[in-house]
Amino acid sequence: MLRKVKGTMIRIGLFLWLVNFCCVAFAMDRSEMNEEERNRLDTFFSNFAEVFLPEFTLDAPENSALIDFGVRHTYLNRDYAVKRLQEDKLAVGLEEVQQVVRKYFGRSVRACSTSQYTYKNGYFYLTPGAGDFVFAQILYWTEGQNGIWQGKVAVYGAGSGFTGNVHGTSAEWEKTDSESMPELSAIYRVKASVSPEDANRFILREYRLSDCCCGQEQR
Repeated sequence: MLRKVKGTMIRIGLFLWLVNFCCVAFAMDRSEMNEEERNRLDTFFSNFAEVFLPEFTLDAPENSALIDFGVRHTYLNRDYAVKRLQEDKLAVGLEEVQQVVRKYFGRSVRACSTSQYTYKNGYFYLTPGAGDFVFAQILYWTEGQNGIWQGKVAVYGAGSGFTGNVHGTSAEWEKTDSESMPELSAIYRVKASVSPEDANRFILREYRLSDCCCGQEQR
């Protein structure tokens, strides 16, 4: 009887080891990724960093944060979708915000004003503004259970005049653009899953500050 119990325990232990091995088999540090995949992930997470998305852990931010993301992302990246009413007044349509939020979060929003943007008659209103240049770089990326990918992302801030390679290294920036040298501002733990609408895209599932902001920390 004791021999059977020991045999069963060994098999269970081996099974758990194999599960754990499979869960980390696709783990990659930044240096291990091919350039195309690394740049694609940098760009994906920069979309959240550049709008200063608040951290969240429950599959998606609250409604107001989703609206703020949709409006700000459109302003920064989809100039063709921004309606210019006056020199200091712009508008972004609800349909555009819904499209952006669905693309990056797989969600829809309930139309309403937020602390940043007023909503009226199908549009969110904003004033143009400039700020520092913000971008993100993937530090590591791993495929976990249930189709959820997770990793860590470094967020950098640079002067508005920064013209260097956002996928580069600090050594490269020092040589090419030392006056607007990017500085590490935060590290986020992130989770994402493949979009049900497009197998070539991710949707963000979690975005939270790491306990440590000390460069490319060990996972």
